[in-house]
Amino acid sequence: MKPTQHKYEVFAIGFQRFEVLEKRETSYIYVLCATFNNTLMPEKIMDRHTAEHYLWGDNCDSWVLADTVGLSVKQESMPIGTKEKLHFHANAQQFFFILKGSATLYLENNKVILTEQRGILIQPKTKHFIANENSEQLDFLVISQPTTNNDRTNIDQ
Repeated sequence: MKPTQHKYEVFAIGFQRFEVLEKRETSYIYVLCATFNNTLMPEKIMDRHTAEHYLWGDNCDSWVLADTVGLSVKQESMPIGTKEKLHFHANAQQFFFILKGSATLYLENNKVILTEQRGILIQPKTKHFIANENSEQLDFLVISQPTTNNDRTNIDQ
């Protein structure tokens, strides 16, 4: 894919959105300096030890492995007996993939149980929440496209 010659253009490759800050042509190869969310983002190997971490809900953990305008990847951990609040995302679709334990997802009026190495895609505008109703810690990946930043509406139960 070869971008046009306009300086400061915006283009996308896959789910990634790039804003070109500088471009110069060298033997048919373009050198790009791109930003994600207005921050220069070099290629970086991520894991739970290097990722940004935050707590949510009732002492649940989240490690932000990737977060761009077009894609969010988080590894999350839920202690026994915890759940998130019922909510939906207007724009983002989400894929939940269970790494360890078993998750109970409530999707609209349906209850879905996911075991290790299984996942489910949740479409935008679907009312949902995840719960750990089992006797061991729950670890999972949640992949959102586009990001869920500023795209979450909580619903009172």
